Amino acid sequence: GLTETVNDAGTFPSLSPDSTRAYPILTDGVFTVNSVTTCSEMFRLTIDNGMTYAPFTNCQTGAAAIIATERTITVEFLPAYDTTHSALYSLSEAGVSTTVVFTPASVSSTALTWSLGKVVYEPINPSAASAREYMKLPLRGRAMRQSGTAALTTTLDSTV
Repeated sequence: GLTETVNDAGTFPSLSPDSTRAYPILTDGVFTVNSVTTCSEMFRLTIDNGMTYAPFTNCQTGAAAIIATERTITVEFLPAYDTTHSALYSLSEAGVSTTVVFTPASVSSTALTWSLGKVVYEPINPSAASAREYMKLPLRGRAMRQSGTAALTTTLDSTV
C-alpha cells in the first residue's frame, strides 16, 4: 500500500472465525490434468504479482504509485509415476487444460474451482529418492492466457 493508518499501540482487531463453513483440504480435491484425473500427494498454486514502484522524487515522500508489471501463475502436483499417470509424462509443449475442484465432505455442492485453460508443464523426468520409494512424476507448469481467456478462473460457491 501507499498509505498507512496508525492505531493505538497494543490494540488488535477482533476476529471471529466462521465455524459454520467448510474449508477445503487436500483430500477434498479432484485434480484433472489434460483430462486425466490425477492423484497427488502435493498441490501448489502460486500467483506471483510482479510489481514495481514509480520512483519517488524530492516532491513527495515514498513511492508515487505501485505498477503491476506482470503476473506469473504456476501450478504443481506430485503424482506417483504409474499406469494411471504415465499419460502425463511429456505433455504437449502447446499446453494442456488443468482443473482443480475442492468439495468439502460436509457439503453437497462444489465449493472452490480453479480452471487453467492452458498450462505449459516443464519436462521433468520421473524419479525416486531411493529404491524403497515409489517413482514420482513432478508436474510443474505455468498458466498462460489464451486469446480472450484468462490464465486462471476462480469460482467460489458462497452458499457452502
